[in-house]
Amino acid sequence: MSVDAGRACALGRKAGALPAEGLSDSGPLARLRVARYANLVTNNALYATAVLCLILAVAAAVLSAKLRAARAALTEAERKLAVPPPPPPPVTVECRREAFGILWFPVLTIDERRRLVTAASVGLPHCPRCVKPMSLKPGPAGEWVCPACGEVRAGSAADIRVTDSVLGEALQEFLSRRGGGYALAEGIRAPKSAKA
Repeated sequence: MSVDAGRACALGRKAGALPAEGLSDSGPLARLRVARYANLVTNNALYATAVLCLILAVAAAVLSAKLRAARAALTEAERKLAVPPPPPPPVTVECRREAFGILWFPVLTIDERRRLVTAASVGLPHCPRCVKPMSLKPGPAGEWVCPACGEVRAGSAADIRVTDSVLGEALQEFLSRRGGGYALAEGIRAPKSAKA
């Protein structure tokens, strides 16, 4: 009897598949029993390997599904926690206008993302000589005086009609340069010759 057959016989006896007594390790009947036991062990090993592979495949599929679900939950959480970028700051457009011998620098505040003129301000009148802001001289005449050079202009040179006219020209120039598509916010009147 070979060494492998002897080991198979010993294992068979230990496992209880072969009777412990009354059989010799040699002879045709013993060899037949050893061969059957070896065949049984081999078939069981193939069966066990197939079952183990099936169990591992199912476990891998379950873990894959859990991993996909966890990744989806992580992506959703990151999306919820992501801070949207801040809106771009408003753009200010300043231009120079002259009306009744006084310089004006109207300022338009533009929201480029919404294509909206959000604010319009005509500002203070400026001296045409030194381009410094003028101040209103107290008194009944209400004259505009330049503190730097002493230039004096009549108070009516900066009344509401003049400021509206200067602001309207600034809006008209802006809208004609930038093309259509810009709207005016509430409270800002469209210039008479241009439509927003």
